[in-house]
Amino acid sequence: MSGEFTHEPDQSFPLEELVNDIRNAAGELYTLPATEAAKTTFGDTLTANIIMLGYAYQCEALPIPCQAIETAIELNGRDVDTNLAAFRLGRSMAADLAAGDGLIGRSTFEPEDSQKRSEAGLLKRRVDLLCESHGSKVAAQLSDWVTMARKKIDPRYHEELIPALIESAFRVLYQKDEYEVARLYSQAKFRESLSEEFEGRFKLRVHLAPPLWSRMDPDSGRPRMRSFGPWVFTAFKVLSALRWIRGKWFDPFRFSPEKILQEQIQSSFERTISRSSEVPVTRDNIDNALRLAKWPMQVRGFGPVRAEAFQKARGEIERLESALGVTSER
Repeated sequence: MSGEFTHEPDQSFPLEELVNDIRNAAGELYTLPATEAAKTTFGDTLTANIIMLGYAYQCEALPIPCQAIETAIELNGRDVDTNLAAFRLGRSMAADLAAGDGLIGRSTFEPEDSQKRSEAGLLKRRVDLLCESHGSKVAAQLSDWVTMARKKIDPRYHEELIPALIESAFRVLYQKDEYEVARLYSQAKFRESLSEEFEGRFKLRVHLAPPLWSRMDPDSGRPRMRSFGPWVFTAFKVLSALRWIRGKWFDPFRFSPEKILQEQIQSSFERTISRSSEVPVTRDNIDNALRLAKWPMQVRGFGPVRAEAFQKARGEIERLESALGVTSER
């Protein structure tokens, strides 16, 4: 895709057209749902490439011995067991999509009652991350919203709407704010990842635009980034330890534009959830209902970028609510 997608973050990826072009050019093409397999089996999409590697090997598209590939995975030293399982899963899928089901102890694709299990797994992962990063109260809010939605939405459409609502609710509640940035930089695995990438002695500098100390760029109207030396990691540890004060009256960032915007986004999403039962979801309006459930996914970025995205999303919310027949609040 061209660089134009940076201006249109929701632009559709022309998957089918690209696959057809490759098929016409190559004459022979193997495809597999690697991303779906990775997410369902391992909980994320990071192993999709390794699954495809195994698939390609089994299709005799790689002139490399199996043992050499697995040895390379072991020598790399990163999540070896998972990557080996993903490689072997790809090999199994090349022979039979169902053959990999027992490879890691659970089904890869749509077993009986898988929808409930996948929803529960997705919800648990999101709740666990919120509990670790923002505390049990915020994590409980996610569960409450999902419970409310399940009660209001026709069970026939849970499979399509509930996972989207879980992801949207997580996007609304998860704040990559000052405290979360400090927590992420303070984690031991951050240092470990650097040690795996770089050898010898090195110094770190971090480029940030702290809300209380950054000057505005007169041309863009956005905060200027500043460079901070190694001492900032000590500040990160202190700020991470203080994240329990987030949102309280003595939180120094509580009145920042980012916090006010966060409250507006949460309020808008809660309104979406609470009013979702005004118009019953049917096969005729499920597409609009799904788009409405996903509106928080459009709100990306930080600071002014996030504010602009939210203003754009509000227009989309009004349009979708009108299409669904939801009465406007004045």
